[in-house]
Formats: sequence, C-alpha cells, structure tokens
Amino acid sequence: EDNLDLYKYKCYLKTASLIANGCRSVASLSDRRLADEAEQFGREIGIAFQVVDDILDFVSSPEELGKPGGGADILAGIRTAPLILAARQSARLRRMLEEGTEDCEEIVKIVVAEGGLEQARDVANLHAAEALKAVEGWKES
Repeated sequence: EDNLDLYKYKCYLKTASLIANGCRSVASLSDRRLADEAEQFGREIGIAFQVVDDILDFVSSPEELGKPGGGADILAGIRTAPLILAARQSARLRRMLEEGTEDCEEIVKIVVAEGGLEQARDVANLHAAEALKAVEGWKES
C-alpha cells in the first residue's frame, strides 16, 4: 500500500506523540501561549526522527543499532518511508511486496537503487524544517 500519509500518522502515534506532548507540557509550565507551537515542534521533529530511524533499518546492522535492523521492518511486513517511496519508482518492488516476498536482501537493493533512502531523507528534512518553523518566533533563552 502506497500511503505515505498513513505511514506518517503511524509515526505520530508511535514516536512523535510522545515528543509532542512532552514539548507541550514543558511549554505549558513556562508560557501557555507557546504550548501549541511547542507541540507542533515536537510532532514534526518526532516524525523526522522516526523516518531517520526507519532509514537506519536499511543501512545498519543489528549490532550497530542495538536493536533489530538489517531489514527487520521488511521481514515484519512493516512499510516504512524508504520502502513506500522506492515502491513508487519500481513495479518490480511493488510486485514483490504484493506477493509477500521475503527476499529481504533483494528488497533492500531495490530500495537503495530506486533512491528510497534519499527520498526518505528528504521527508525527514522537510519535517525537521517544519519543526524549526513552528518555533522560529521564539526568543533565545
């Protein structure tokens, strides 16, 4: 399924909501008027963080990550940004995913060849930029 919006919503639920609510809580203690901006910052930076974490699944070993990696998400059937974005470029990859192929090594090769990692980095960078925009009016403390 090619649904980057659904993926980002899952990123919010899995990671970004914790960061967003933490940022909102801290801002509320300081200045309630900043709470919405702080929450937006946390949401966007949390999504960026999760996208980068999902990129690492393609380029790092479990030993390097300290958790399952090396395609663990692929084997678990989890569609992350690099996979979703590469599948947009590759009919072969889409077919492999539809058929439930478990050739993780070949899927990783296709994701890399189709630019899925770079496109996912672009998504992460976009969300990081949005996070900074959310707090650009804040004065330094």
